[in-house]
Amino acid sequence: MDETTINDRIQTVVDCFFAGNKARFAKAIGEPATSVSNVLTRRRSVPSALTLQRICTAVAGLSPRWLLMGLGPMCVEPGGEGGGGCPYCDADFQSGADELWSGRTAAASGCVSVPPLDGPGLWWCRQGDDAMEPEIGRGDLMALRELTGWESFVVYGRTYALVTTNGQRLVRRLCAGSRPGCFRLVAARSGCPEQEIEPGMVRRLFLVEACVRRF
Repeated sequence: MDETTINDRIQTVVDCFFAGNKARFAKAIGEPATSVSNVLTRRRSVPSALTLQRICTAVAGLSPRWLLMGLGPMCVEPGGEGGGGCPYCDADFQSGADELWSGRTAAASGCVSVPPLDGPGLWWCRQGDDAMEPEIGRGDLMALRELTGWESFVVYGRTYALVTTNGQRLVRRLCAGSRPGCFRLVAARSGCPEQEIEPGMVRRLFLVEACVRRF
């Protein structure tokens, strides 16, 4: 069992599935905003059994065992507590989820199951900005797979999460640049300027294989 309290785990649900928006969370579970605030803020009230039932009903795939006792993965496949899925790192990519993750399941705070993506090498984190809206919104979950050998071949037109040598973290569509060998980073949001960088400026590259919308 982990060392978090049930209030901490409810806060994790709000952060992971509602982008930290307590009002949206309260509306989804049919509870007054004041009741949710009492559970998550200084009063740290103990949630009622009805509240816990409403949370499990509102969040598809949430493990009641994890919510109540902190046991097992946060999310499970429908129909069972067998786990499955891929690890979820409770951080957004732009704030350094890749450093927290670094291929270690110890960094995972839960598990996300989206068949048929439940394979090895995949991990989930949040999108931290709105540059790829409406394709990927702020707070949406992204399934990432780190690429090796991309320096010699990369598929243009796909969406990638990249870490630059100066520590910048971006989620962009990768296209051919105007100069030979360069990458053009294209955002989906209207008005967001394009950027062009050399491959040598990219320290890590992750393919965004899928995203899951927030409620």
